Amino acid sequence: MILIQKTSIGVDLGSSAVKAVRVNGKTITLAAFKNLTKEDRQDTGALIKSLKDFFMKIKIYGADIKTCLPGDKAYIKTITLPVMPMNELKEAVRWESKKYLPSPAEAQGRGPSEDIIFDFIAKKTTEGITVTFASTEKTTVMNWIRPLQEAGVKITTVDVTPLALGRALIKDAQEGNVVIADIGALKTEIDILKDGILRMTRTIELGGNFLISSMEKAGVTNAEERLLQGMEKELKGPVDRLATEIYRSMDYYKANFKESTFTTLILSGGIALVPGLKDYLAGLFDFPVLVRNPFNGIKLKNEEIRALGPRFSVALGLAMRKR
Repeated sequence: MILIQKTSIGVDLGSSAVKAVRVNGKTITLAAFKNLTKEDRQDTGALIKSLKDFFMKIKIYGADIKTCLPGDKAYIKTITLPVMPMNELKEAVRWESKKYLPSPAEAQGRGPSEDIIFDFIAKKTTEGITVTFASTEKTTVMNWIRPLQEAGVKITTVDVTPLALGRALIKDAQEGNVVIADIGALKTEIDILKDGILRMTRTIELGGNFLISSMEKAGVTNAEERLLQGMEKELKGPVDRLATEIYRSMDYYKANFKESTFTTLILSGGIALVPGLKDYLAGLFDFPVLVRNPFNGIKLKNEEIRALGPRFSVALGLAMRKR
């Protein structure tokens, strides 16, 4: 894997933890996380204090960082456009983004405004230029990043989770149709990429907390601790439901993109490390199910953190972004 040649920091603010990765050349010099408390999640002031303490502890307070919006906070689409100069391409993408996400002013008939912000990545293909763009309202971005800014870091880039995941986890641009299931505490993001290009993203309200509550309803005591110990019979129903949602996403993709086969399902996030989960899901799909560690093949200053790599997929993908 080729990393960037200068220092870059990615910070992933999730619903249950904040993760930070610093890349210096081809070495990861920092990989750290802090779990967020219930108070942190419910009180912005508490969240800002918790983030500030974390940033100061790992010595990135005041640093430039790259962060991201969750996939369900932006409209993300991949389109193909004719080959054109970059300045024309940017204008074309801007107008394409407005088709799918009109600003509040436009929706109320007051004409165009600057409420929409967007970014894109472009790649030349045999069909022209394949462009993946993300657009959202400016207030959505500002509300999401404000706790980070007030906690003392300087945000230089706001990406989206699906692109960061693809950057960290797709090793071969010719991998075919790959499904990534990033399982968080509250939600699971299901992304489908073809040959390294994001083609579809979907977020479902099902994550680690759902698995824990399902175990508790089944009478399991110390459910959170038991979950981390491995798959149990009480987890089969909830995990089957997760698999069903992945299949629904695949069926939609097949119908809308005229595809028929998938090469890999990649599990990401802390829940992906639950012993037995990958093997159980592998029995439900007819193609390989992997927990791909984004740290593999990369030099780490602290080797003890390597085993936790799947928790850092988004943060690493952010740090790998070139701009």
